[in-house]
Amino acid sequence: MNRSSLLCGAAAAALIFSALDTGTAEAIYYPPPEELGVSVGSTEIDKSEINGDTVLEIPVYVHNNPGFTALRVIVDLDSRLGFDADHRVSTDIDGIAGISVSECGRSNTLCMCFETSDGRFLSDGELGRLRIRLNGDIQAGSYDISLPESYGDSYIFIDTYSKQSARFGGEYFKSLEGGSITVTDSSAAPVQEIAPAAEDTAVQESTDVEPATEPASVTEVTTVPASSASSAPKVKVTQTVVQKLYESPEKDAAEEPEADEEPEQAAGKEEKHNNLLVPAIIAVLLEIGTAVVLIFRRGGRSK
Repeated sequence: MNRSSLLCGAAAAALIFSALDTGTAEAIYYPPPEELGVSVGSTEIDKSEINGDTVLEIPVYVHNNPGFTALRVIVDLDSRLGFDADHRVSTDIDGIAGISVSECGRSNTLCMCFETSDGRFLSDGELGRLRIRLNGDIQAGSYDISLPESYGDSYIFIDTYSKQSARFGGEYFKSLEGGSITVTDSSAAPVQEIAPAAEDTAVQESTDVEPATEPASVTEVTTVPASSASSAPKVKVTQTVVQKLYESPEKDAAEEPEADEEPEQAAGKEEKHNNLLVPAIIAVLLEIGTAVVLIFRRGGRSK
């Protein structure tokens, strides 16, 4: 057997083993990730701490990690923010060999792929940090950092193993939670708000004061003789109105029957008064009759 035959045999064996390996790899089932999530942190900074070279580092996290050899995400910044020109992203996490970065159509939107050099990354937690530069003239407010599932022709994915059949797209990401940068301004004068309770108290006080002037005016108007039967109900009705300005509905309900009974009591008093006048009138008439009789008798005697 010559050398060429040995080389051919070796090449054939390599092809056979390669075919067997390919067949074996295709037969392996890679389960899709469950509850996989990626999130970005949030931070707050005051304008007094910002100058023209202020760079904030915002962490990127993975949750419910099934293990991966590559994980690509898309980061989209608010248009008023920008990535640091020197280092747009960084990492010092053990197991992450590096981060491949490319622009997805514009400078504020990046595709970044976290890669491992040997084996799979199995931990939950921080993967790396976004380096975001703030301009010195940035205004107070909240600036969003979002994680879209795709942008243009770019999309997110996770390779759970170094095989094409172990790649899963955005539909297998359970959550993509963005973050924010909040810029405050401590030099701005605080706005003093009027407590609603003060307004309610003022309204209540004005409501309590108004009824105090009405009873006096009503009392002065109702100056009618108490002996008149027709005027008696008017006096009682006026008193009922005055009482309703001060007393509770329950007391008003208890005294309403008295308003109905008062005219009858007044009429009864007047009838009793009239009955007392009858004997007096009869006595006067008797005296007049007696006087007339005496006059006639004296007249007869004088004749």
